[in-house]
Amino acid sequence: MPAEVQRRRTSKPPVPTTGEAPLPTLTVDDIRHEGTAALIARGAAYASEYAQIEHKPEMLVRNIAVVNVALRRQHDDMRGRTRAYREDVAQIYRAAGIGPNVVDRMQQAVRYHVGNILRDELSPEELRDLDLHTSSPLERARGARAVTSALATAERVSSQAVKVPSAKSRKTKRTDDEPAPAPEIPVKATADHLRLVNAAKSIVSQLSPDVIDDAMTDGQRAKLHEELGALQDAIRVLRRHTKPRRSDA
Repeated sequence: MPAEVQRRRTSKPPVPTTGEAPLPTLTVDDIRHEGTAALIARGAAYASEYAQIEHKPEMLVRNIAVVNVALRRQHDDMRGRTRAYREDVAQIYRAAGIGPNVVDRMQQAVRYHVGNILRDELSPEELRDLDLHTSSPLERARGARAVTSALATAERVSSQAVKVPSAKSRKTKRTDDEPAPAPEIPVKATADHLRLVNAAKSIVSQLSPDVIDDAMTDGQRAKLHEELGALQDAIRVLRRHTKPRRSDA
């Protein structure tokens, strides 16, 4: 094996060092004496530095999460519940010398990445043995956004749809010699119906068997069963009116 490849495989990532001076916060008075060219140069320098570090916080937080998962493996504690593991994690933040408010925010972000990393490291069977969701926080977040989007679409379509009066409310008194009036249904209502059924389909498609089986209580499942039955009955009635009509020819 070439020496360069061997070095690449056996080399370890450098351990980061601390001690970088914090960036001072400016006020307008601090730079009031500077001319236009100096201000432009200063702004460009800050913009350039921001572009270089824009994605650095997320990368660092994910690396902390990788360290946490490695510690869990060392402690044979993939759920991270033992006192020994928790003490090691606490030591990380004590050694960093950062305040509790920053630690709280950082740990929230770290937990998110730990959840995603565990789904890459463990098989679905191992996750189930640990009583963990097989879906990652990222996948669950995407599902939550899809549900929110479907509900928002349904609400918007419903609020914009033309309200068509029922056949009973459209009946008026007439003599036997008068022809029955044509139903006054706006043309837009037909398009609205297609939009409404598409929104309804989108919402139903977000219902997950995993959530029903693993997360719902017996009472919640019973209520969902009842609501789905009512929905099925309403769909059955509507489908009677969508059957192909026989030609008069």
